[in-house]
Amino acid sequence: MFNHSLQKIRCNRTSIIFNAMYIIITVFIVFVLLGIRDISYKKLYNEIPFYSKSMLLSTGTFSNKYPNGFHINSEKMINLRSEFDYVTHTFDVSLSTNTNQHVQIVATSETFVETGVPVQNFKYMDVQVEKIELLYGQIWTPNATQAVTVVDEDTARLVFGYTNVVGQTLETAKGTLMIVGVSTNTSYRQQRINRTSAQDEVIHDHLFPTTIYIPIEYARSQQLIYDVEYLIIKDNRPISKSVILLSNMLGLSTLDQGFIVTKDSIVEEEMTSSGAFFQMIISLLGVFIVLGSINIINITTYSKNTERKLLGIYRVIGASRFQLQLINLYESIWIGFGTTIAAIIAAIISIVVYAAVSNTLLYIDWNQMLNYTWISIIIVTSLLALIHSISLQLYLKKPVLTLIKELKS
Repeated sequence: MFNHSLQKIRCNRTSIIFNAMYIIITVFIVFVLLGIRDISYKKLYNEIPFYSKSMLLSTGTFSNKYPNGFHINSEKMINLRSEFDYVTHTFDVSLSTNTNQHVQIVATSETFVETGVPVQNFKYMDVQVEKIELLYGQIWTPNATQAVTVVDEDTARLVFGYTNVVGQTLETAKGTLMIVGVSTNTSYRQQRINRTSAQDEVIHDHLFPTTIYIPIEYARSQQLIYDVEYLIIKDNRPISKSVILLSNMLGLSTLDQGFIVTKDSIVEEEMTSSGAFFQMIISLLGVFIVLGSINIINITTYSKNTERKLLGIYRVIGASRFQLQLINLYESIWIGFGTTIAAIIAAIISIVVYAAVSNTLLYIDWNQMLNYTWISIIIVTSLLALIHSISLQLYLKKPVLTLIKELKS
């Protein structure tokens, strides 16, 4: 049957070439567009500092469920803490230190190192969650009311001149804070420095704020809390499942998009709002898939009409319906596999060239390309096999005597 399918391809070479051209062009363009989109997505995903395992809620967020803004009462906190592994409550506070260095003070729960902390981002959105690490010391216990603090590296370096400052104290308008830990920095201070440097302004270290963290219960006892608050939630479940669970707990619907912020949601928003580029990719994908399918159907149908004589000969000499279907299946496999592989090889070369020119070679997702390859082969081969089968079934409805008369004519 393999030989017969190859013989059919040779006998119908012209229509096969046209069919192959449409398949190659369609697969090539779709593959290249998907590859460029994946590179752009991966590059953007790596650039955004948002901690991928956390979700962010803000009191400044409004929705159908919360028309006056989201507020966190004690009952909600109890429910959330019972359902998720880590729930961090964070406030800005009205307190300053008695140092020359500008220090930003954040009141937060004891789980802030696990979940990450809210950080203003100047490029992608107002607030993101950035993961930090504890370098020295420890975090306070749950519901602690002691006047203690965890400072970041820059605070330790600029105020004390060295990093491991556990046991030192900071003076504030509300009294003395004992330093119990030192954490890594967030990107906020460096963003401020970079923006000032880009504007050719003079940089003074003490004007750019560093950050320290104090227990939320201590801040409440001292009446230091502002109205702005954030809730950061981290769970060991996949982030998509955690988002669904949190949405259900808060009574959110599909209309309340943007209420729960994750790294994936930020990337999707950036991809959508990045202008016409990504919209053009999606539009072109749809157009070429539709046009390519139509062309493949037209050419394949034409091919079946032109090979009627060959099919008639097979039928007259006694070939069964199953044997003819098997020949068509092999023909579909030959054409589908060969054309798809040729298109993908050319597409991969084009994608690599694009990535080299745009300096994004590191963002090529080879695993995804492998998936696209198998999917393309299966789709094209299946489409060809289906069209061949339908065309053949219509043709085989004719009686053998009718076919003999057509061959004589």
